[in-house]
Amino acid sequence: MNNGSSPCTRRSEYRSQMSRFPEERPSCFSEPGVIPHESEPGMLQLSSEVLDRLLCDEPIQTQLNVEPRPFARGKFANVRAAWRTIRDTGRNGSGSTIEQYAAKYQRKQRRGESVRHMIVHEAAVLYLLRHERHVVQLRGLYETTSEMILLLQLAPYGEVQRLLDESSGGVGESIARCCVEHTLTALLAMHKRNLAHLDVKPQNLLLMAPPTKDSCEVKLCDFGVTRELRSNVELREVLGTPDYVAPEVLQYEPISLATDMWSVGIVTYVLLSGHSPFAGDTKQETFLNITQGELEFPLDIFEGITQNAMDFVTALVQLHPRSRLTVQEALKHPWILDRTTSSSGSNIATDSNISATAVAAATDDGGAAATDDCAAT
Repeated sequence: MNNGSSPCTRRSEYRSQMSRFPEERPSCFSEPGVIPHESEPGMLQLSSEVLDRLLCDEPIQTQLNVEPRPFARGKFANVRAAWRTIRDTGRNGSGSTIEQYAAKYQRKQRRGESVRHMIVHEAAVLYLLRHERHVVQLRGLYETTSEMILLLQLAPYGEVQRLLDESSGGVGESIARCCVEHTLTALLAMHKRNLAHLDVKPQNLLLMAPPTKDSCEVKLCDFGVTRELRSNVELREVLGTPDYVAPEVLQYEPISLATDMWSVGIVTYVLLSGHSPFAGDTKQETFLNITQGELEFPLDIFEGITQNAMDFVTALVQLHPRSRLTVQEALKHPWILDRTTSSSGSNIATDSNISATAVAAATDDGGAAATDDCAAT
């Protein structure tokens, strides 16, 4: 490996001349290099020119050390630790730095059909979001005869779900607010481009720093089922995760940006309480509970949680999509703006004792944009 080189070799030198995206964008197709898929409504493609620039010429093993054993697995994907050593060759340099990544391997054939376009769609979504602080980033893109490999930004402290798994209840109101605010910030960037994530859940929120008593650093990941919504096309798809899916998805009604907002409300409820509001003994019972939408805040698990927090959840968990807060409204809600609420009820491990199992993105076979390591900046 060449010391101090980028993780991969570009097919051609490329530097984007764009600095930041404009605040408002009626569609994501005003972004050069991103186009709608010809036959799959809601899915995106990269132009051949941009895709060629994103793909690395050389095999990943010639650029990085890759752990053969995956640390995360999904049905059609696995994630492996990858790293390279950068030696400081400057005048005063005598040490070295290890750059760590997570290589997400995805099969291009599933059940006998090519799904390469689905992986490229995920890359196109994150190409659009490559400047967003609260979106996990791609550091490179590789392709073999059977797989595409997304070299992703590493999340050293795992998923937000781990905080729940390690707690005896919710994660505390301050940390819950922080996680939700960062999620909303990522969704704001998406919704301005008419992109619906459609699988917002704690497993798809990554911790980039050890959480403290009152703060955290979270990035949204896994954009495999993200869809671009257009006013002249109704999308009806059964996507998402049972506990967090919106009722319109289960009823096969049109998907909208409000579909994400339901999921944000459920995530907030879970972070505050450690419980899912509509969980049943079976998947069918859970779906029935979701379609009925009877939200309750039992005193035994919401004791000490502020009324503002419960009002925030209620304003999102509305059966009718038009009745839910938009992402802009949610970011202006008093609960999000309130920085004074303590973390009462928090039972999580903080930076002094949390384990540091690294993850990249949930392997729900769905992430990737690019930096100047192998693409656009």
